[in-house]
Amino acid sequence: MAFTDFCDVFGSFHEEGFNRIVRHLQLQRPSLFNYGTADMVGREQIYCHEIEAHPAVTEFNNPLITESPYLPIPGYAGSFGMSYLMQLTKIEIDLKPSNVINLPSELEPPLGEQQFALQASFCVGMGCPERRILDYLGDANLDDLFSNSDYDFTTGKPENGIPFQQLNCFCLDVHAVLHVERRGGAIALRLDGFEITDIRPEGLENGIECYIETILRLSILPKIRIQLTDLVFDIQDFITVQPTPISSDVPFNPAIQEDAISVFINLN
Repeated sequence: MAFTDFCDVFGSFHEEGFNRIVRHLQLQRPSLFNYGTADMVGREQIYCHEIEAHPAVTEFNNPLITESPYLPIPGYAGSFGMSYLMQLTKIEIDLKPSNVINLPSELEPPLGEQQFALQASFCVGMGCPERRILDYLGDANLDDLFSNSDYDFTTGKPENGIPFQQLNCFCLDVHAVLHVERRGGAIALRLDGFEITDIRPEGLENGIECYIETILRLSILPKIRIQLTDLVFDIQDFITVQPTPISSDVPFNPAIQEDAISVFINLN
């Protein structure tokens, strides 16, 4: 059976292509995947995860990380903040059937009808300063408190990082299972399951997962929506391009199957 037996135009995007594009982006634009405070620049030897970059990144003096503001310390009004590094070390998708990502048992593998999986690995490092430095800054803060009746307890934007020697690092694997559906005249993503691997105690893991899942369902995924009317357009009043209607011949459009996402288009 030809791909266009029930449509005029057929398009397909394989999971391997997506994963390969992401890998190339990681090599050529590492700053899109690594974020840290200014004092992290040039200190690759202490990073939680080694950054692999194409030689052109160094040749053209492109950054390895994107600079982010220091973390404020609640109740401390000095100019110092905490240093940190956040690294997205891996991101992959697996379109049904399951053959790329090993899903945790909590997500009930293998993938079901029209489902796909997403795996992301993160590493986070905190620059934890020595106690003597913290005591020195704390005493200075206390002196300001007693010598200035107008002392401001609110935390401003930190301009400097508290000196530290090494990063305290931890890494996490995040898995999600989603599917694409038509709802309310739009193509939308729906979250079927979300799991962070092995945070202890279990109550802490469940609480973090609940918070992130709430953000995904209420804030992020509702915005990743395509109105079907936006997919209908005319070419010089001669040809109308529109998605092939759902039918027994085309039960899903787009369709997730055979490691790819496929789209069926009609030309009228």
